[in-house]
Amino acid sequence: MIKMAKISVVTFFVSLVLCSVVVLLSINNSLNVDRLNMERMLIARVQSIDGVLSRLFYRTEILATLVLHGGGYIEDFDIIAPVIADDHSILNILLAPDGIVTSIYSPVVYQGDFVGHDFFGDFDGNLEALKALEIGELLMAGPFVGRQGYMVIAGRLPVFLDEYRQDLWGLVSVTLLFPEALDYADLDSLTGYGYGYELWRINPDTNERQVLLSNTEGMSGFTPRYVERGINIQGATWFLRLYSTVRWYNSTEVLVLIVGSLIISVLAAKMVENNHRLSRLKIVLEGEKERAETAHRIVMLNIAYSSQIQRKLLSSKDIFSEAFADSSVVWRPRDVVGGDMYWVKQFSGGSVVCVMDCTGHGISGALLTMLVVSALENAVNADNCHDTAEAVWRVEQRLADVFGTGEQMNYEIMDGCDMAVMFVENDGSVTLSAGNMNVFVCDGQTYTRYKGQRLFIGEGRISDKLKIKTIHIPSSPENKFYISSDGLFEQPNAGHRPFGYERLCQIILKNHNESQEYITECVLGAFESHMGEEEQVDDVVFVSFKPLSLTANMQK
Repeated sequence: MIKMAKISVVTFFVSLVLCSVVVLLSINNSLNVDRLNMERMLIARVQSIDGVLSRLFYRTEILATLVLHGGGYIEDFDIIAPVIADDHSILNILLAPDGIVTSIYSPVVYQGDFVGHDFFGDFDGNLEALKALEIGELLMAGPFVGRQGYMVIAGRLPVFLDEYRQDLWGLVSVTLLFPEALDYADLDSLTGYGYGYELWRINPDTNERQVLLSNTEGMSGFTPRYVERGINIQGATWFLRLYSTVRWYNSTEVLVLIVGSLIISVLAAKMVENNHRLSRLKIVLEGEKERAETAHRIVMLNIAYSSQIQRKLLSSKDIFSEAFADSSVVWRPRDVVGGDMYWVKQFSGGSVVCVMDCTGHGISGALLTMLVVSALENAVNADNCHDTAEAVWRVEQRLADVFGTGEQMNYEIMDGCDMAVMFVENDGSVTLSAGNMNVFVCDGQTYTRYKGQRLFIGEGRISDKLKIKTIHIPSSPENKFYISSDGLFEQPNAGHRPFGYERLCQIILKNHNESQEYITECVLGAFESHMGEEEQVDDVVFVSFKPLSLTANMQK
């Protein structure tokens, strides 16, 4: 009897120890799973905050590009400004040549009394503007209380008219309502997932911890356990901290293990775990659907204003008419906006023509074309317009600086462009430099294809300007030139065959004596016929021209 009691006691304690081990392992596993979920949520929200604020502050880059394109002035600012300030969180955008506000637009409240404010003067609130001027880059300020009593954050970007950052134009700025600027960052959904959060920073004035946003006020049940990551946003550092509400003694699996037997507890834990996973998956899927819908709305708004801006950057037909005896251009993006572009600039000795095929389609490609056009505007002038290799080299350097290419290059994302740059002299002779782009010349008897070098502009691998070849094409009164992006040649038909180079060459040779407009219509007709019911797979830009003869130039 006593022996049986001892065995029973020993068995009880052995079982208790085994169950305790299982319970402890289950607790530890539950806490680890919860921490991994917190890390996943934290990374997603940090990326979302960074992406949302970067997208909103990119308006400063657009303003700077328009200033450079307009030679220090944005024509029709009152018309363009509402298109740029299309987000509900934007309080204002403004232009400040020499640091003095001359133009301001606010979709929220009248701010005309801000005109005349000197950002570079010795006034309260100018610290961030002066720091942005010192480092020469976009700098975020805030949150702070603005003049109208709104809590705001602001992006200050100094604008230089030259690539060496010596010729200061002034400052452009975008001011955002806070916390409305983070509406699309989806922080409020963390409450539904059972997490508390704090968005905080070290206040630069007090050097103390300052909570910017939080959902923990008035809520209870948060454990001391948390995960945290820093967010570097345009010169400022914020931190996002996530708290958990999961406590080990509230776990259904643990209670079942303590009360029941080892086998039943394991089965119950598995069942609860599966149900938990299905519930979490449903929440994740609903959240992804909502984010996808939000992202779609944002993309459609971006496409609308990007299209207006990109069309303003295209060289006008009047420039082509003045520069050439006959010409025709086609700009046909796959989407509303695209990464293919043409650019023409006249000088006393001739005209520079550039056709570029930038990485990507849609908004991403369009933004890259703005950067390339800005680089060309700064690179090409009356002193070096004849040096096409110099133009390609300067664009290469600019893109490499922006995207951190070269030794620090991210080879999974190749940002840059294929391009052809031509200088058409007044006597009809042509100088050409090209990377991965072909130029066709037809004189009515035959055609010549000038192949571009195997150079991807912006890759950061061109070590010297001398690596870029220059081709000289003598003047001929019968010469006509044709340049197109690869979207024309690589377009497949229903049989997956590309349009190809030979088809274009036969069309331009057969119709050489016709006008450039007629030849272009023939090319587009053949392209449409070849494409059939298939969708256009890439952006297309097609430029053709006949140079002015020396006699025509003298008469002109």
